[in-house]
Amino acid sequence: MFDANLSGPIPHELGNLSNLFYIDLSGNYLVGSIPFSFGALTSLATLDLSNNQLENVIPHQLGNLSNLVNLDFSGNSLRGSVPVSIGALTSLIHLDLSINKLRGVIPHQIGNLSNLSYLDLTGNSLVGSIPFSFGALTSLQTLTLSKNLLTGPVPNFGGWSSLTRLSLDHNSLSGSIPDFAGCESLQVLDLSGNQLSGDLPNSVGHISNLVYLDVSSNSLNCGTLPDITSNFDEYPGLDLSNNCFEGRVPLFPFKLASLDISGNKFTGNLSFLCHIDGELTFIDLSNNLFSGSLPDCWSHFQKLVILDLSNNHLSGNIPMSFRFLYQLEALYLRKNGFVGELPMSLSNCTNLRFVDLGENKLSSTIPEWVGERLTGMD
Repeated sequence: MFDANLSGPIPHELGNLSNLFYIDLSGNYLVGSIPFSFGALTSLATLDLSNNQLENVIPHQLGNLSNLVNLDFSGNSLRGSVPVSIGALTSLIHLDLSINKLRGVIPHQIGNLSNLSYLDLTGNSLVGSIPFSFGALTSLQTLTLSKNLLTGPVPNFGGWSSLTRLSLDHNSLSGSIPDFAGCESLQVLDLSGNQLSGDLPNSVGHISNLVYLDVSSNSLNCGTLPDITSNFDEYPGLDLSNNCFEGRVPLFPFKLASLDISGNKFTGNLSFLCHIDGELTFIDLSNNLFSGSLPDCWSHFQKLVILDLSNNHLSGNIPMSFRFLYQLEALYLRKNGFVGELPMSLSNCTNLRFVDLGENKLSSTIPEWVGERLTGMD
């Protein structure tokens, strides 16, 4: 075992310690290159050089480390491509090369790593498509390829019963979202910030273990939203913002922790909110075409922290049931058609810090209680 606090270059002499099975030099001040001599450490099970200042290429000689189970080079400035030789490390369970400066394509040889349960290549400059060979990585629990330059389709992960987290966000992936039927363990699904189009598959709304679903900032479904009224086991966050959804909003799942459908073309009233459980902490319906008066069911949203209804066609009075929004910190109602005075009921919302009611038809007189009761406002 080798676990030490070091700075400067990694000593090449470490490559002579052929019986080492564990090297952890994470979180030091190491600079320079990863020594090629590390390819001789064939007994190694763990090699962790994460969170240093290493640069240059990943040595292809590391493909000799057939006993390696855990390889973590994240949080450095490594350059060049992901070496094809990594595909020879068939004992690997954990592979993390995230937050570096790696370029080129993802080698299809990674598909040989049948024992892999964790793969993170986030925050590099990788290009090309996700290799078809990834379909063989059925032991994966976490697959994170976020913030690269990947193109092409999202592979079909249907039947990956072990997968708990899939993050492919902020790439340039295109095509439709595949079917996720059979991914019953999936908890986090993040496909945001791509160029995906077509429908949101019904199977996505029926993954009962989801805790977070984000398909925002794509070009999904220039039409109505499909049925996603699953009875989730948890209270997931749901982000469908900045897509092409239009028409009336169907009923959302009863259990939700947050809801963001801003930046679409939804129409109709907001009565659908009354069918959601009171665990919601965040609601953003801004930049749509919603109309009509607000529903009077705010009494069961007592955990709500942020409410954004700005830039719609809403009208009428602000409901008295807003007085039950005890945890509310931010209220954005700008650019609607609300009328009347600022209701006294808002004086109960003593945690309010940000309020934007501009471009409405409200009374221009600011009640005295605003300064007296809402002392936290900027």
